[in-house]
Amino acid sequence: MTTEANLSALVKRYNVCWEVWPEICPGTNHTQVGYQVELFGTNPRVHDLEPSSPDCARIRTALEAIAMDAFSSTQDVHIESYSDGQSIRYSPARGNRPDVTFSVKILHRNGYERPVDENERAFLDKVKRRLRLLGAQERCWHEVENHAGKTIAYAREAA
Repeated sequence: MTTEANLSALVKRYNVCWEVWPEICPGTNHTQVGYQVELFGTNPRVHDLEPSSPDCARIRTALEAIAMDAFSSTQDVHIESYSDGQSIRYSPARGNRPDVTFSVKILHRNGYERPVDENERAFLDKVKRRLRLLGAQERCWHEVENHAGKTIAYAREAA
């Protein structure tokens, strides 16, 4: 199996979704200085994940692998990645499912307090395309049946 196929399989296994948030610099009249892309994953067969469980560790590792692929290195922006550690998040946007998270910030290479520019916007667009290509879905996970009666996932643009 190729790396892309492996990553796509992880996306599907853990129903990986993503959201983009503005990164705000509080000391500069709340200027947007970058973006935070947050990845969410869960085990759809388990309704009560334990934050310190091996299952959560596997999900966190999968999210990190997906992020490292989507956020391949670049000379144009600075990338900072982090996880919420051993915590579970719940959001009505994803049906209050138990989510493990992994986040990546897209910032200026130099001069953190500068407003977002074309480098950050272009890199974010590249990341979104890559996440969609792997099958990750924006905001929440949707499944439908195709014409053969098999369950497939599809991405829907967030409203």
